[in-house]
Amino acid sequence: MGRTKVHKPKRVRQFNPRIVIPDFAMYSWASQAMQYPTKGEPGFRHTVEHNRPDDGMPIDCLLYYAESGDLVGILNHYPVDIPPYEKAGNINLWVHPDAQRMGVGMRLVTEADRRWRIDFNRQQFTEAGAMLARRYLERRGL
Repeated sequence: MGRTKVHKPKRVRQFNPRIVIPDFAMYSWASQAMQYPTKGEPGFRHTVEHNRPDDGMPIDCLLYYAESGDLVGILNHYPVDIPPYEKAGNINLWVHPDAQRMGVGMRLVTEADRRWRIDFNRQQFTEAGAMLARRYLERRGL
């Protein structure tokens, strides 16, 4: 009598998002977009900015430009602690209101994870951000 092999689905990594940021507490798209060129070549652009010009604390800024050349997505990655708000490895994400639910956030998160190996369990989320992270991790089979 042979044993039947039981198919086990890929196990999704334990993901317990900390939803601690109410949507109204996030900086607005406009307040972030004004810091970057509004037009650019379509696709990703990476720049390194500083928290303040004289503090030497770098912030990786991953920008996403639509086919039209318009800035539609911003992801900030913090490679070092910026007390009291950001810990090394944190990310912040903004998508232009007219480009939401069109895959821009997913593209940015995917590229950021490829570049910096994001630890999603260390992040703090809005409800929408937690849903995006969960979808990303499920698609990756993590």
